[in-house]
Formats: sequence, structure tokens, C-alpha cells
Amino acid sequence: MEIRWLGHSAFEIKIGGKTLITDPFISGNPKAGVTLDKLTKVDFVLVSHGHFDHVGDTVELCKRTGAKAIAPPELFVALAKQGVEGMFANPTGWLPLEGIRVAMTPAVHSAALGLETGEIIYAGNPVGFVIEGEGKRVYFAGDTGLCADLKLVVGEYFKPDIALLPISGGFVMDPEQAAVAASWIGSKVVIPMHYDSLPMLPQVDPQEFARLVSAKAPGTRVVILKPGESYKE
Repeated sequence: MEIRWLGHSAFEIKIGGKTLITDPFISGNPKAGVTLDKLTKVDFVLVSHGHFDHVGDTVELCKRTGAKAIAPPELFVALAKQGVEGMFANPTGWLPLEGIRVAMTPAVHSAALGLETGEIIYAGNPVGFVIEGEGKRVYFAGDTGLCADLKLVVGEYFKPDIALLPISGGFVMDPEQAAVAASWIGSKVVIPMHYDSLPMLPQVDPQEFARLVSAKAPGTRVVILKPGESYKE
């Protein structure tokens, strides 16, 4: 298994013979760790919610590579109108995919399309994802604030081995809240995301997040990646 941080909330996850991309905000991210044309083999694009910095390049990526999108129902319908194929779901059970399984989890956030233009379009509820393959589970939180579902649904039910958590604050958890979430989730590895990308985000230090996790969740190791770097197991 390999997890490569592409910047912001975009990851390339290779697991169970499949390649998944999460929230592919790449061409609009000046600090992205890859250019869109370098992503040539993609099986699934997981889109957590409708904001521009998460939908990102989903349409182009799916059309060019043949990838299938997985998104909440209302968001998927909007993407399908632009020629995207795939499936929609809600936070219920597992979606059986060839070689892997994917499940949605609740998230606390907003989710409309059109924030960047002011033409707001309802895009359903935000979600996170759990990806299972090769005997491991990876939790991608998407955008979320601190909430009980991180403990009860993610930590106690899904029990992921690796958690990808936002830390910027402002719109999502800040480093202290994300460290609390890490203690609730109990994964052996946590990788911070959603920071040092957009000017509107508060400036945070991922090393401070690592120090807080060390204090609150000593059994969890923080892996800090630079855009373009990978973590392998």
C-alpha cells in the first residue's frame, strides 16, 4: 500500500491493486505536489463534498482516465451532468469494489457547490471515506469539525490503521482538535492534511500537531509529508 499526498486534501492511494484519488484539487492549488497530466492511471475518485477545493479536477480526471467517481448522491448527480460516471452512496455500509471496499462516514461541515462564484447549489451532506484493502483500513476524513462520530463511528466501528486528518482550523479541525480526534480514532499512523495550501487558511505548524498527538495519543505516530511525498506499508 502506498499513500502519496498531492497537497491540500488530495491523496493518491494505491491499495489492493487499485488507485484512488481523494478530493483532487490539483490544478487550482499552487502548492500541489503533482501536475494533473501526471495522473494517468486512476480507478476511483472519492469526493467528500461540493466545495471547489475538494471537487477540484474531478470531471477532467474522470473523463481523461476513465476513473469512476464516488460521492454523496446530490453531488454525484451534479457531476454526472458533466459526463462523470460512477456511483453515489451515503454513510451506511461497505461498497464492494473489485479488490477493495469503500465506506462513507459522517462529517460535520457544509457542502454546497458554487462558493467561489456565489451561485450556491445544494450538494448534499459532506462525508469521509474508509478504504479497505490488503488487510488494512485507511480513513480519509475530508473536511470535518470535531464530532462524536470520529470516536463512535470511525474509531470504535471502523478501527482504521491509518487516518488522514485536516488540521488547518478555520473551516475544519485545528491541530488541537485533530489531536483529540486522533486519540479517539486510535489509528497507528495519522497523516495531517488541509493546511499550507490556500491563502484563506490559518497558518499552522504540523510539528505542533505532532507534539499534541504525542501527548494525547502516544500510541499513534504522526507522519508529516510534503506535497508529492509518499508513505508506504
